[in-house]
Amino acid sequence: MQRYLRILIGAFLLASFLFAGCTKYAKEEQLNRLAEAKAAVFAAEQKLEQNRAELKEWEEKVAKKQKELEAVQKQYQEVEKKYKK
Repeated sequence: MQRYLRILIGAFLLASFLFAGCTKYAKEEQLNRLAEAKAAVFAAEQKLEQNRAELKEWEEKVAKKQKELEAVQKQYQEVEKKYKK
């Protein structure tokens, strides 16, 4: 009984591999979808780089404004000290 069960399972596995429908060539539709996906990835990567550059510019502007604010606050404190005396 076990021998027949093993043979049946082996035959089933062999048949599933033979009739799986796998081909070694891609269809034209699959190639088009792949090309579209690659183009979308490329466009997204370019947009990401643009956003990173813009973010860097804004961070530099914020740092510059922060330094200006600190300088103005320091001047304000100095003027405030002069008038309190």
